[in-house]
Amino acid sequence: MKLKLSKTSATTFCKTVILSALAICTFLIPQALLAAPRIDYKTGFYDISTAKFISIAKSVSAQETSPQSMIFNNTGTKLYVMGSSGRDINQYNLTVPYDISTATFSSIVLSVLAQESIPTSLLFNNTGTRLYVLGSSGDDIDQYNLGTAYDISTATFNSVALNVGAQETFPTDMLFNNNGTKLYILGSDDDQINQYTLSTPYNISTATFNSVALSVSGQEGVPNDMMFNSDGTKLYLTGGSGDDVNQYNLSTAYDISTAVFGGIVKSVASQEGVPRAMLFNEIGSKFYLLGAEDAEINQYTLETLNVNFSETSLNDGSVEGQLGFTLSGDTFNDSDNNGLLTACGGAVVCAGHQVQITNLPAGLTPTVTLYKADGVTSNTTDNAPIGILTLSGNATSHQNVNDIANLTFTFANSAFNTSSAASVTNAVAGSASTGIDYAHNFTPRIDYKSGFYNVSTASFNAGFSVAGQETSPTDFLFNEDGTSVY
Repeated sequence: MKLKLSKTSATTFCKTVILSALAICTFLIPQALLAAPRIDYKTGFYDISTAKFISIAKSVSAQETSPQSMIFNNTGTKLYVMGSSGRDINQYNLTVPYDISTATFSSIVLSVLAQESIPTSLLFNNTGTRLYVLGSSGDDIDQYNLGTAYDISTATFNSVALNVGAQETFPTDMLFNNNGTKLYILGSDDDQINQYTLSTPYNISTATFNSVALSVSGQEGVPNDMMFNSDGTKLYLTGGSGDDVNQYNLSTAYDISTAVFGGIVKSVASQEGVPRAMLFNEIGSKFYLLGAEDAEINQYTLETLNVNFSETSLNDGSVEGQLGFTLSGDTFNDSDNNGLLTACGGAVVCAGHQVQITNLPAGLTPTVTLYKADGVTSNTTDNAPIGILTLSGNATSHQNVNDIANLTFTFANSAFNTSSAASVTNAVAGSASTGIDYAHNFTPRIDYKSGFYNVSTASFNAGFSVAGQETSPTDFLFNEDGTSVY
């Protein structure tokens, strides 16, 4: 029998063995107790501007010499790389989820040649039961049905799901929004991204073009790949002419009609001359870039410390940025499955909340969104190891003197599935090493003075000659507020 004794105790079960009439008991130690649970606070998640090259994570040249696209399965234990020389999809198994440096070729290959001779992008639906392949010979998206989710060895061709030739004759990439209601197609013929609306989420056969398009021609002449950050407020794009990553800022998440070019955030020319595809790891702390020049995948780290929330250009106390924290040795308790930890701010203890930011300025409201192990979708089951903090509202006091050097977190026991807060490193009065930086705002003031428009108070300041134009000037003039007379 298996007995759960407490949140922090071992689990015990006994088996009676007919051996000298003794009962042999085995004690199982939960994973959470094998290593002390801890929270690590980090910024820079999903922010390619912080990228630092680490190494070549994986060469795929033995299987494909002209790789075009790559994608993980839902758990990060498999990586799929598609190419235009083999015209097929190769599957790799990862011993460490989302760590491409641990990938080995599984010998599982899916040929797409019968449907597409120039495959450029691949995409799963949300359950892994459909695989979509985009190609530039047919200018369409082919649908394959999978008998076993994410197992391409069980894939069979179903139909052409969508033809995009009316909008783009050389499509290079495709992407869903966060809930599968929009599809984006990138192309190198018109150098733009076209947006489609799906009446059935993640079902591309229900897509219709909604006349929304974003031109990227000013930044990239050969666009190859695109991807969103974790909340759809940034869109990244790479291509073969600039050998770099461009960032677009979206004022409305996942709505490319609101996108504005934000700059070149990373040059990859030193590592790759023909960048083809990009991926984040499960929490956005690593960035992978697939290239066709050397048929390899380069790995970059995105984790940075001490990057503050910063006041927006409105100078109204609103701030931008995000702070991530990862929990090892346990998972966050999302018992109501709404994808959030209940959060509050201020020095007074907030009853019923799972996390409190004790020095959060008045006027700002914290939201802690929980993420699954894929680091992309909001948590909907009670097993989240990742939290992302964002701040909304307007700080009541937002001068430079109101800057916060380090936000301080205190978690309640209810925030964790197994551990008590006191047993989790950095969970009680934990310093995030990340603060809030306000812009400098001049304090409004009134200055009281007399003598305006009173010539008797005049004193000579400076002069210039008008003799070249007039030898007998006969008039004088006040300025607009009466503080000067000419």
